[in-house]
Amino acid sequence: MKPEHPDELRAALDALLTPDAIAELASYTRGLRAVDELAARLEHEAVRSDRASEAYAERERYDLAAGERERAAVLRRRAKALRVLDALRTASGNAG
Repeated sequence: MKPEHPDELRAALDALLTPDAIAELASYTRGLRAVDELAARLEHEAVRSDRASEAYAERERYDLAAGERERAAVLRRRAKALRVLDALRTASGNAG
């Protein structure tokens, strides 16, 4: 998943280099050994948020459902960004 375009790299950095993103990533990194594990954990949390959104919608709490859907989208963007940057790191490590 090496970035094909500079905009993809820019989007990955934008997704990860905010105080909120850094704090959230730090909370999920305990006990992990690889970037891919962190991305998988973020995607797992995104699935949990999707399920919470569905449960809120069933109870007609659409405001909370929308918040959970947004959280899931953010988590997936961050997971994708981690994988893009890890692929770039791996590719540059293999080139040298």
